[in-house]
Amino acid sequence: MGKDGKPTQKSLDNLYDYVSKHYGHGKSVHAEYYDDADYQQVVDFAEKRKNDPNREDYNILTNSCTTFAHEAVDAGRKKPDKQ
Repeated sequence: MGKDGKPTQKSLDNLYDYVSKHYGHGKSVHAEYYDDADYQQVVDFAEKRKNDPNREDYNILTNSCTTFAHEAVDAGRKKPDKQ
C-alpha cells in the first residue's frame, strides 16, 4: 500500500499473482482497479442488491456478473446523497 492508503502497482500485481496461483490455476488475471470508486459505496450497493427479493434474474447476455461489476463500480463513483 502507498502512503496515501491506496494500492500501489506492485501491491496490485502481487494480488493478481496470488489470485492466479490460488484460484485461477496459474492463468493470467485480468482486472481493473478503480481508484475513483468509494469502497464502502460499492459494498453497500452489493449488499442492497443481494438482499433485494425483486432483483432481476441472472442472464448471461443481459444481467451477468460483468453487468453487476459495472453497476457496483458506478455506484461507488457517485457522490453519496446528503441527508
